[in-house]
Amino acid sequence: MWYRLLRRRFSSIDGRYRPAFSLLELTVAVAILALLASLILMGVQWSREVARRLECQNHLAQQAQAIHAHVDAFKKLPDNGMDDRERKQPKFGRYLAHPTYFLHLIPFLGKEALYQREMYPGPPGVYIISYEQLQRELKKYRLSEARCPSDPGEGLINYRACAGTTYVIFSYEHLQNGAFPVYSYSIIVRPEDIRDGLSNTIGLSEKKVGRHFGVYNPDTDAWIGGIKLFDWDLWLPVTYAPIDDRMEELVKRCSAAPPRPPFFYDFPGGTWRSAYMNATAYNHIFPPNSRIPDCLPFSVVNIQALSASSYHPRGVNGLFLDGAVRFVSSDISLEVWRAWGTRSGSEMAGVLP
Repeated sequence: MWYRLLRRRFSSIDGRYRPAFSLLELTVAVAILALLASLILMGVQWSREVARRLECQNHLAQQAQAIHAHVDAFKKLPDNGMDDRERKQPKFGRYLAHPTYFLHLIPFLGKEALYQREMYPGPPGVYIISYEQLQRELKKYRLSEARCPSDPGEGLINYRACAGTTYVIFSYEHLQNGAFPVYSYSIIVRPEDIRDGLSNTIGLSEKKVGRHFGVYNPDTDAWIGGIKLFDWDLWLPVTYAPIDDRMEELVKRCSAAPPRPPFFYDFPGGTWRSAYMNATAYNHIFPPNSRIPDCLPFSVVNIQALSASSYHPRGVNGLFLDGAVRFVSSDISLEVWRAWGTRSGSEMAGVLP
């Protein structure tokens, strides 16, 4: 029998036997090699992603140290969209620089000269309203400490400050319950104000940055609803009602995003210098990497739903105010996620799911 098998492995050419493989054997061998190569490639890609995720966590850990240094120096958490000079001026005055939490941390990240250049005599207000302006911003202010290497987008900052579970800003700042209220004239958050405990309160997380200017991408962009600007019957009940009472209405409207909305914020994370909501802030209305797109469903900038998101498989990195950086699963309980997003909601959420 072995002799017959051996004879099948040879072909007769010119009266001599020469070694040869059948087409089936060659196909099996190639398939095995392809499988091994794919397994090796998957392992290499996974190792690279783990390294990128660890680098993101290291960036957040550096910002945690900078936040603690800021607290030691000023006895408060850094403002997001505000500073003491702006706070002293009229609420709708001419000084509308809105310096971000990240800009306030710059001197504690070893970039004192950059901080002095941007903050004095006063930082300019930055709103990305044209492609040319965006390109100037990207070219001049790109910092590796502000970007997660897993994100292929073009924006300048992936790390955002938590505004809480409220979805209103500006005139209703007293409703903001996160560690970093946006544009807040009246709220100054100090460590003793974090009544839920520093280890139970998220300060920063990640968010995907924009990739294409002028083209709506539901994975990164926030669409703006079509309701007229001053539709008070819809706007005011959402603004004044308790969060849970109108959350389902907000979820319903954000879920109804049209395929091509006429209005949208198309380049999130476009600057780390001036804090508008879709640049350096996010909230805990929806879970991480939510399939519900970011939105301003009532056509008023006061009401926004902006979720944490990343290109890491199955979750996002989160910085808790005790300095711990944790990887939070996209499948986390929404109740726990919202509890972590408030600074003094008295929720019991001390255990990771």
